[in-house]
Amino acid sequence: MTGFRAMLRGAVAVMTLTATAGIATAGMATAGVGPAAATARPGVARAAARLVLPRPTGTYAVGRDTLRLIDSTRHDPWVPAAPREVMVDVYYPASAADGTPAHYANPDEIHLYLAALGLAGALSADDIAAMTISSRTGAPAAGGHHPLVLLSPGLGVGRRSLTGLAEQLASDGLVAATVDHAYESVGTLFTGGQPGGAAAAGPSPGAGRPGAQAFAGPEPSGRRSAGSASGARMLTCVACDRIRTSVDHAAAVRTRVADLSFVLDRLIGPHPAWRGSATIDPTRIAAVGHSLGGAAAVALLAHDRRVRAAVNLDGTLGEPIAAGGLPGRAVLLLGATADHPGPASGRAGSGTGGAHRTITPAGAGDSPAGAADDPDADDPTWVAAWARLRAPRLWLDVDGADHFSFTDDPVIADQFPAPPAPPAPASPATPASAGSASVPALSGSRALQITRAYVDAFVTRALTGRPEPLLDGPSRTYPDVRVIGH
Repeated sequence: MTGFRAMLRGAVAVMTLTATAGIATAGMATAGVGPAAATARPGVARAAARLVLPRPTGTYAVGRDTLRLIDSTRHDPWVPAAPREVMVDVYYPASAADGTPAHYANPDEIHLYLAALGLAGALSADDIAAMTISSRTGAPAAGGHHPLVLLSPGLGVGRRSLTGLAEQLASDGLVAATVDHAYESVGTLFTGGQPGGAAAAGPSPGAGRPGAQAFAGPEPSGRRSAGSASGARMLTCVACDRIRTSVDHAAAVRTRVADLSFVLDRLIGPHPAWRGSATIDPTRIAAVGHSLGGAAAVALLAHDRRVRAAVNLDGTLGEPIAAGGLPGRAVLLLGATADHPGPASGRAGSGTGGAHRTITPAGAGDSPAGAADDPDADDPTWVAAWARLRAPRLWLDVDGADHFSFTDDPVIADQFPAPPAPPAPASPATPASAGSASVPALSGSRALQITRAYVDAFVTRALTGRPEPLLDGPSRTYPDVRVIGH
């Protein structure tokens, strides 16, 4: 499917979740649909045991801090009356596994995510939110100066979806900051007090730029309604209903580029918002993103000279690469083979890439754009970008992956009870159920292993110069990863 199509329906994750839990997907809500569209269903599927995110393999323990950052110099593009805000989880190398176990997510966030997929009454939000992860709050930061990696999720999906990757990076000695962009996920709890409100923790001394404010956010564990006395607010996905064309998509990418530069200001600027900012090496910075976040990561290279490398996880690019490429910048394109076949396949670029093509969300009916909105058409933006990128560059395709294989969602899905075997068809002519969901051939644990290994190796080589033999060619350990080009 095209990256546009997959981006707009953050609900593509339901292909994995529903197939694993045995739930039909016909008529599911799209990414732009809020909780009012959820259909309560009896018999909530519960995990057989407490969900666990695979432990990272690095040598460091992992700490996590949460920040709410407010850029008062910018209006939010989706809600112009509000200043632009982001929530950030900073995963960092810790000297010891002390402190309190961190929570995976807030249950209300997961409930809204499941509701947008039509699964609010089918899977347990509490089970998913309580998943065991490796990071701990209050853990002592390891000494030294560490590279920084910014991570931006896909449209409709919160920063929690990149926890598995962020923990791996931190365990290997990098600081990893996952970012939630306001009004761009189906549900994100913005905590830490209101600007100027009685509940505010107070802005950090000074700011990286005029008008910037920062608040220490509590762990996203408790259920809080919008407008509570604590100042917590649940923001939903206004952007999901607004992004309909490639022009809209490009504008959303630009917004995220500005967000990531702002986060960078607040982490390494003269008056940083994070207590551990002194441990960041400001000369070694990369950006990684999934889907829309991947497009923003690559675009950031052209707009912020502080960033030396970018990784795009299966995302349609939002702006053309300049004719001269991105000199001195490293780019990894890591995608599903089905979404981004390489130029030699004969399929790459078969989808049309008109500048103003219309994008119709899944289930919304036939698109007037015809082939431009064909869900089976390939995303042409990678081939176009590849022709202009120069070394260091790398394009990898993963066989058996789908759009969400690069997130935590398949790992979660694999831990719910498997569905019963479907009944045998009455006759060979009996069609398959229209509500059946396809299951990616790649397991969640395998997908996370691949994503961790290649992203970690790529950013480490780009930022430290350390040789990473995994990136030199096909791997016997990962035969499902195709090297399309260097």
